[in-house]
Amino acid sequence: MTASELEAKLPRGAILTAYSGFRAKLGSTPADYEQVFVYADADGIKRAFKPNGNKERNLFVLAPDEHLMRLSESGVAPSVQIYVDLWQLGAPGSRFAQELERDFAPVPTRALEEAAREIGKKWRER
Repeated sequence: MTASELEAKLPRGAILTAYSGFRAKLGSTPADYEQVFVYADADGIKRAFKPNGNKERNLFVLAPDEHLMRLSESGVAPSVQIYVDLWQLGAPGSRFAQELERDFAPVPTRALEEAAREIGKKWRER
């Protein structure tokens, strides 16, 4: 099964992370991916996906914890968890992790720019 087919068949309560979580958060990916990583109940996954004996597996189920379940939104892990999971994948996930870092970076920059504008405005009013 392709990654998108797997993602479409995931049972309710499964939480996307790594490549699939990246795509769900940002709308696209910097590269194609074939592996799907989810936090989910293993029994629910077994019911949704019957074992087919295929040695090439591309669905990886990770055990969720209560905090992850609470912090996830719309079946997608928090961005920081996605980053950690991509980092753990090593070289295959590094390009995704770098893109996610770029997505994080503008937030402090925008805040500094806004503060500088306000300070400049107050300075000019003197």
